Amino acid sequence: MASKRIVFFKIGEQVYGLDVTYTQGIEKFENLMPVPNTLSHIKGLINLRGEVIPVYSLRRKFGMPEIGKTESTQLIITRLQNGIYLAFEVDGVQEIAEISDDAESIAPALIMSGDTGYIEKVVHLGKNLAILINPEGILTAQEKENIQTYLDKLKGDVAKL
Repeated sequence: MASKRIVFFKIGEQVYGLDVTYTQGIEKFENLMPVPNTLSHIKGLINLRGEVIPVYSLRRKFGMPEIGKTESTQLIITRLQNGIYLAFEVDGVQEIAEISDDAESIAPALIMSGDTGYIEKVVHLGKNLAILINPEGILTAQEKENIQTYLDKLKGDVAKL
């Protein structure tokens, strides 16, 4: 039976999971540079070991109210297939666990839409469920293009200094 390692985290009371193959690290939420007039889900930018990374609010994406930074707020650093780094702001990482394929179910068709393209599967955690997300589905193609254009411009501006 095949298995995979999943980073489980919370947004509000809901548990979500992300396959560790998508992750580049888990960081404390520090030194955010707000960026006005950007995409609604982007909270700002961080500089992580010389890499400028947009911070993406999953709370905003999921239509949940902002709660502000807490002691448990963390960033899950991901790298999308097009090379864009993205830091997902989460309320807290619960654990990294190994799950077997039989703990996963295909998400019901009723919850799938253009806005839920990030849902990869549903994971059974005892009596509870977690939504396994695919970071490639979080951003629309236009959002990915906008972020890449912005980061390219930002790198060009920094190089001029």
